[in-house]
Amino acid sequence: SVIRRAFLEASERGIPATFFIHPWELDPEQPRLKVPFLTRLRHYRGLASTVGRIERLLAEFRFVSIASKLALMITAGFAGAGTGS
Repeated sequence: SVIRRAFLEASERGIPATFFIHPWELDPEQPRLKVPFLTRLRHYRGLASTVGRIERLLAEFRFVSIASKLALMITAGFAGAGTGS
């Protein structure tokens, strides 16, 4: 996946990576709105497989909150900013 490759590249460079997921992306049973075809395709395609993709990323990579990472960076005087921790 694109996200996995970006995480691998960031890891190889020793920098942290970030991703965001919308809460609705975890609900394949959400109500379907009457919207144009392209919007519908972009919004609803792949919803059933989102949780599995996230589970694979969680198994492969180490994650911390942004607040935790910033606290570590501040404590280290930003010297450890690129450690990927």
